[in-house]
Amino acid sequence: MSIETINRELLTLQERLDHVAAKAVKTDAGDIDFSGVTVYGDISNSAKAERFIADQKQFAELLNRRAVLGAMAEVESWRELAEESKALISGSGSPRGDLATRLAVALKGAPAGSVQGVSFAPLELKALMTTSAGYPPETLRSGRVEVTPTRPTLVMDLPPMIRTVQNAFKYVRESTFTNAAAEVAEGGAYPEASLAYTEVSEPVQKVAVNIPVTEEQLEDDPAVEDLIRARLSEMIRQRLDSQLLNGNGTAPNLRGVRNVSGINAVSQGTDTVLDAIYKGIVACRTTGYAQPDAIVIHPTNLQAVRLAKSTDGQYLFGPPSSSLTMPIWGLRVVETSAIPAGKVVVGDWANYSALAMRSNIDIQVGYSGTGFTAGIKTIRMDLRAAFAVFRPSAFAEVTLA
Repeated sequence: MSIETINRELLTLQERLDHVAAKAVKTDAGDIDFSGVTVYGDISNSAKAERFIADQKQFAELLNRRAVLGAMAEVESWRELAEESKALISGSGSPRGDLATRLAVALKGAPAGSVQGVSFAPLELKALMTTSAGYPPETLRSGRVEVTPTRPTLVMDLPPMIRTVQNAFKYVRESTFTNAAAEVAEGGAYPEASLAYTEVSEPVQKVAVNIPVTEEQLEDDPAVEDLIRARLSEMIRQRLDSQLLNGNGTAPNLRGVRNVSGINAVSQGTDTVLDAIYKGIVACRTTGYAQPDAIVIHPTNLQAVRLAKSTDGQYLFGPPSSSLTMPIWGLRVVETSAIPAGKVVVGDWANYSALAMRSNIDIQVGYSGTGFTAGIKTIRMDLRAAFAVFRPSAFAEVTLA
């Protein structure tokens, strides 16, 4: 296996390991929950853990193999150079390559036949081969590609994911519930209740992106296509992640939870941040009769909470040596810059929302416009999904001062 092949395999493994590191969650019991990991397909949690361990072992083995191959190549290079130098010193060989060129320059202008042999002192030969003017050592580029830091996609993990085969996700919401139940005397008339239902339709929308790449780039470095696929996929996921919170519902946008009519609204006013968040939780419980399971908050707002101290200077959420993972009012905290600073969303995502997938991420490669005659291919990627908030009153948006 060549070093180039090893580098390509290392890049693929690195992308998988990075995905697992971002999606695996440590549970309260100290176990690792791999349910959010998708790169291994639809398999059990234990099977994903085994695949993850196997990938780590393979990554370490490939690193060792690459180091050995690199060392062998360097030894062979120096062996050839030593043989060439020995031949030149003894006068039994003919100069080649860069060393021959340097000798020709050094001897330029000497009378014909005046040079019968060349001798070098050991220190002179060492200086010739190691200084910047001498033989440069071969340096191979590592297989690591440091990509632009991007926001993790965390909101997508909150709503349950379901399938739809239509161009819209429809469900029925009870719009009227009049409870007329009452005590009735013998022979008295029964009170009449009232129920009404409304069909709600959430259109399936497309999130898409494309990038042009020359044929030469794809042919000369096969790892480029894998890198582009991973980055375009991240772009799609980031956009969908933001839409679940902030989409305005105007086609082709999804309608994010913050723009759903009927969610609770709480303002901080003179309350502390923690008090305002708790009032949002209570609003979900008293108007939506729901039990919120997550709090979505911007990092700068969470920073203020984490650094809050008591009157005697003690951190309310524990000393700096404690875990960075901290629940607020017993709920999971999702720290993301996808939500604007000054806004907090609490809600019962698991029971009263759903991400309906019409199609998973799909990738196509082809020619666009003059791309065929220019030798430029276009890689495009998209997914189609709808987002539903079944019970708006199960959510609350808290506006901080």
